[in-house]
Amino acid sequence: MSAKAYVLLNVVHEKQQQVVRALRGKPGVLMVDVVEGPPDVVVVLGARGRQRLAKLTIEALASVETMTEGLQLLPTRNRLNARRVSKTFRASRSKARESHLAEKRKRGCQDETDIV
Repeated sequence: MSAKAYVLLNVVHEKQQQVVRALRGKPGVLMVDVVEGPPDVVVVLGARGRQRLAKLTIEALASVETMTEGLQLLPTRNRLNARRVSKTFRASRSKARESHLAEKRKRGCQDETDIV
């Protein structure tokens, strides 16, 4: 693995085990652990290149977006362009959030706090 990143996740109340189960086995996920938080869950991702790492990170985190309240992305320095990964991730997370909110509005939710 030439590129690696640590992700610290703040998880919605009592969803830690669901997050762990959802992330285990995802491509690029090397390790997932529940820790005494916050953060609640630590994820280690790795890939052969920084572009691949960015893609795998986005895909893995998108699968648990509705169960997380916040995150911190910590890419390692070994040949990893942190700005590119962070910028790509922020753009993708923003698109996913917009899509999620649009879907909630279709179902009749008024704002982000409504539960469907």
